[in-house]
Amino acid sequence: MKIDIISVGKLKEDFVLKGIKHYQKPLSKFAQLNLLSVKAHNLPDNASGKDRETAKQKEGDALEAKAKPSVKVALSPEGKKLSSEAFAQLIEHTQTYDGSKLTFFIGGSYGLSSSLKTSCDHIISLSPLTFPHQLTALILSEQLFRAYKIINNETYHK
Repeated sequence: MKIDIISVGKLKEDFVLKGIKHYQKPLSKFAQLNLLSVKAHNLPDNASGKDRETAKQKEGDALEAKAKPSVKVALSPEGKKLSSEAFAQLIEHTQTYDGSKLTFFIGGSYGLSSSLKTSCDHIISLSPLTFPHQLTALILSEQLFRAYKIINNETYHK
C-alpha cells in the first residue's frame, strides 16, 4: 500500500524527521510512506476571520492539488475518534477493498478548509488536543506503524 501524508508547512525539525524515519523504516515492509507538504499562508496574529478562512481555502486547494487519486483522510479535532484497533481496521479495509493508495491531510495553523474535509472519505481525530503539523505527522507515522502491527497480529501495540 502507498500512503501519503500531505501537510501544510514543511517537516523540517530534526527530531521530527528522525522520529518519522524511526517508524518509516520498519513500516516499509507493510507500506510505502511518503511525506509531502504545501506552503503555509502565514498571517499576522490579528488577522481577520475572513483572512483566516481565505488562507485555509488556499491551503486546502494546494493540499487537494498535491493528492493523487486515493482514499482521502482529513485529520481534524472534530473528526471521528478511533482506538488504535479501529484505526487499524480502517487501514485494513482501505487496503483490502478501496485500493492501494491512502492520503492523510494535515492542516496548518488555521486547520483544514471545509471544502477539503467535505471531499475526504474520512475525517478522523488523533486527539482533541491541538498539535503542530510536524508533531501530528510524527504521531500519525507511529500510529500507522502500530496499525500494521495490529493488522499482522504482531506484538507492539500494548
